[in-house]
Order: sequence, then structure tokens, then C-alpha cells
Amino acid sequence: MALARFVRINIAALLTALLFLAGPAPGQARAKEALFVAEPQPAAEKIAAPLRNLLEGEEDVEALVQMTVQVDTCRVAEAALRNRLFSDTRPDRLIAGAAVVEALRRNAAESQQDIRRYLEQKREIGTLQELKSFYIVNMLYIKAAPAVIRELAERPDVGAIYPNRQLRLSPVAMDPAGFTSMEGPPWNISRIGAPAAWAQGIGGTGIVVGILDTGVHREHEALKTRWRGYNEAAPETPDPIFNWFDAVNGSPLPEDLPQRPHGTHVTGTILGATGSCSVGAAPGAKWIAAAAFSVKGEDVVANDNDIIAAAQYLLAPTDAQGVPHPEMAPQIINNSWGGEAKPDEWFREMVQSWRSAGILPIFAAGNAGPGAGTVSNPAHYPECLAVGALDSSNALAGFSSRGPGPYDGYKPDISAPGASICSCVPGGYGTWSGTSMAAPHIAGAAALLLQANPHLSVAGIEQLLKDTAQPLTDGSYPASPNQGYGYGLVDVAKGLPLPSGDINGDGAVNVGDAIMLLRSIVGLLTLTPRQVAAADVCADGKIDVGDAITILRYIVGLVHEIPVNPSIQERSLKAGIPMDRDPFEPLECTFVAPRKIL
Repeated sequence: MALARFVRINIAALLTALLFLAGPAPGQARAKEALFVAEPQPAAEKIAAPLRNLLEGEEDVEALVQMTVQVDTCRVAEAALRNRLFSDTRPDRLIAGAAVVEALRRNAAESQQDIRRYLEQKREIGTLQELKSFYIVNMLYIKAAPAVIRELAERPDVGAIYPNRQLRLSPVAMDPAGFTSMEGPPWNISRIGAPAAWAQGIGGTGIVVGILDTGVHREHEALKTRWRGYNEAAPETPDPIFNWFDAVNGSPLPEDLPQRPHGTHVTGTILGATGSCSVGAAPGAKWIAAAAFSVKGEDVVANDNDIIAAAQYLLAPTDAQGVPHPEMAPQIINNSWGGEAKPDEWFREMVQSWRSAGILPIFAAGNAGPGAGTVSNPAHYPECLAVGALDSSNALAGFSSRGPGPYDGYKPDISAPGASICSCVPGGYGTWSGTSMAAPHIAGAAALLLQANPHLSVAGIEQLLKDTAQPLTDGSYPASPNQGYGYGLVDVAKGLPLPSGDINGDGAVNVGDAIMLLRSIVGLLTLTPRQVAAADVCADGKIDVGDAITILRYIVGLVHEIPVNPSIQERSLKAGIPMDRDPFEPLECTFVAPRKIL
């Protein structure tokens, strides 16, 4: 009896110790998540100036009501990764994404409870016509009488109220001459080095790219089978759940605007391919899409509330019951749209939520060049990867927006072909120009590099794209990086992992590689992360004399092959360590207060 009791006590102690070592339970981590409370303002100052003018009339007004309490998604993601259970082998982005969405939804549900009750009362008496709640930023869209909006400004739980503005999609130059078929990759796809990845069997497989745009023509020959909702076993019964959202018209399946199939052209450049031709950079990747734009006269426009709804869907696509599933989110979101160049943080918290959830946000820099300081928002936010446009001679296109932006750093961040780009349009292929055409090259390049380097974080893939870009200069921008080209032309080939032992990247393992390794070991040379991975031929997570000896033995013929160096992720899984980044590497994001009234 005493022995059994002793065993039970020690088993209980062991389980307690294991739980302690594993970190706090998910519910315990919630109490420490960061909430930001905006400073109180007088009621009159909460209402943005453009909205005040609209309140002078008697007609119902559309407005966005931002709540006082917001979530610091960066700290939420950081805590989730720090407190992960040892047995949790999910990639970082899935762990962070689940925690971020849970925190955002909980904050919105709790803080909006009273105001929603108040607004439902207004609906009953006819002074509120429309109501929509968001969580990606703690905000509500309403269409209500001016008196209701004034009353909302008096509430302490309301931080600011903005007009529901309309964003105009920047025009692109479209060549009226089209093609019904394509042969071979177009010049722009070869220019960014995508074929080098294909030659290594890297096409973006396993990567999902989200498209926030006008929609996508899903029946296009180069796009149909690359939609994640395509059902290969039953092509006539596709599955839009988790794979398509129309914030404007609620269409059940992907479609595009016939007047300007902008999203179709963009998606083609990312991943479009047929059996004979890859018009896109990453033909192995899949796409999902959220439509936010519609035609208004001669323009293509989007309301703020529709962009927010589309952004929220891509953060966590919903099931048939409307329940968000962050595990179904894309790794990359392409945004070939933007607003004005002036500072305006209306979308910044949503971009931060994407990044915190492990999603790379790519934005077109804008078509307001050649003047300085013309990069649009959201592209000029620090959290966005802004893309400038080049012509076929690698010169900066005249229309491509230039920096500097309102924040530190270079804008655009990077450049890609954007003039005379042939891609998908309904019924065939068309040649368009604009930074809208440049941005999807970066989305496709990122998909290729993420397949090749699956351990990379959002900050890591951004840095790799910049570090391996081909520097570009001209008379206006004599040094690189600069405010015209950013870090230069994206170069997929240089971002691919080097073969084991080929430290200098010349295609062979030779004395030059051995010298570089020895100089690094004694501290005379600092290797890039890409070179470190190639130098670690012993696959033990470090570079030392053992790696140098292995390379030298290969050079003199004592061994006939260099061991294949597994990826960082593969090594960590073999070692039983479920992580795809350095656990001590800080999450690179910052939280900002709700946007100031303009």
C-alpha cells in the first residue's frame, strides 16, 4: 500500500513538472495579452472632419465607428509562440494566427456588446439602416441618421468615427491587342529568375496566395486548376468555402469585373500556367481571393467597409456557418491597389494583424510617379512590402511612385517588371502596365522562396528578397538602396538555397569554398544565412572545423559526394524541436495607436 501511494505521488509530481516545463495553458496566456486603450477625446474631435460636413444634412450617413480598446496583435503572437507546448508541431504562423484571431474576436465581442445593443434599439425605431461588426480592427460599419452618429461620439467606448470613404483603383495602361494563347514564359517571368527555381523542382507547391482585388475569372485556362477550391475529382462542383469571398455582391463563385478584370491579370502573373506555358512566377502555388471592388461609372472603386471585410476574410477564411478558420489563411496576400500618398493609418492595424498572424502583405507602390513622395498608403507603411515597376530595360517606369514615405526607410522596398506585362484576361491574355502588375511578381517570387525556405518568418522572407535583389541605380538615384528602386530588381535565383558545400555559389565545391569557410571559422569573414546553410555540410546546426575537413576531403577525392544538407526545419524536426525560427528571435512588428483624425 505504501509503495503504491509513493508511486502515485511521484507520478503526480512528474506530470506537474512536465506541465510546468511545457508552459502555461492557452487559457492562462490570455490574461497577459496586450490591449491598447486610446486616450479619451472630446466628442466633437472624435468625428473626422470630412464626416462632420455630411452630418449637416438629414440623410443617413455611412460611417466607421472605431472602438477605444484595440489588441496589440504583435504581443499576442509573441506570447503564443513563447508559450507553445513542446508537443505542438504546427508551424509558427498557425500558432500565431490562431492566437491573434482568437484575441481579436474576443476583444470585439466583449467591447462591442453594449454599443451593439444600443444600435439595435436605433434599428427598431428606424434611425439605423445597416450594421456590420469587424474584429480585424475593433470597428463597426453603420448607415444611420446624423443624430445617431453624434450620440455615438459621446460614448466613452468609442474612440473615433470616420466616413466610409471610397477608394479608386489606380488606372492601368491596357494594350487593346490580346492573345488567345501563350508559348513559353514571358520576358518578365524570366527576368525575375523564376525558371531557376522551376529547374530545381520549386514552383510554389504548398503555398497559398490571397488576392484582395476585383475578383478572379476562375474559368481561365491558366487559373482554373490553381484555385484552392478546384475539385479535381469533380471539376463541375468546386468548393468556394475558405476559398472565395465577395464583399460587394456576395457572388457564390469567383468572378471578375468584365470592364476591368484587374484581379485576373494580377493572379495570372503570380501563378498562372497551362500545360505548355507558365505565365506566372509560381505555377505550383494555389490562390484564394476576396473581392472588394466594383464599377462606378468609368472608375473601379471600393468602399472602406468592403476592404475591411475582405481583409478580415483573408486573415481567417470562414466556413459555411461563418466561423473563422485562421489555419486556412494564405501565407501571402497581394494588394495591387492603394490610396493617396498622404499619411493615413486607416489600414495599418489590419496589416499588422496579417503580419502578426504570419502573412506577408505585398502592395503596389502606386502609379503617381515620377514625383518624389508619391508612394501610396497602405504601401508606404513600414509593415508593407511596397513594389515599384520596371520596364524591359530595368529602368524605373515613369508612372512608378517614388519615395520617401512618411516613415523611415526606403519606399518602394523592391522592384519588379511592371511595364508591358502579358498575363491572364477572360478569353486569353492581355498586356497591361502599372505597379499593379509589378506587385504580383513579388508575390510569386515569395511563394517560390517560401517553398524553398519553409522556415522563414514574414520578416525573414522580406529580408531575403531585399538581400538577394539586384541593385539598380540611375541619374536620379545614384546609390542603392534608394527611393526609386528600393533594394532593386527581385532575383529568385539568388534567394534559392545553395547546394551543400557551394558556399560561394559558383555551382561547384572547390578550394574557394574551403577558404571562405576557414576565414569564417577564424572570424575574418561573416557568411550570410544562405551561405551558413550551405557551409553546414555536417548538418549539426553549426559551422566548424568538421565542415571544413569534409569539404577538403571532397576536394582532394577522399570522399565522392558532399552530404545533402537538410533544411533548418527538417533538422529541427529530427531533433524533436517543433519550431521554424530561432526561439529567441523577436517578432518584428510594432503596434500603433488608432489612426488620427485627418
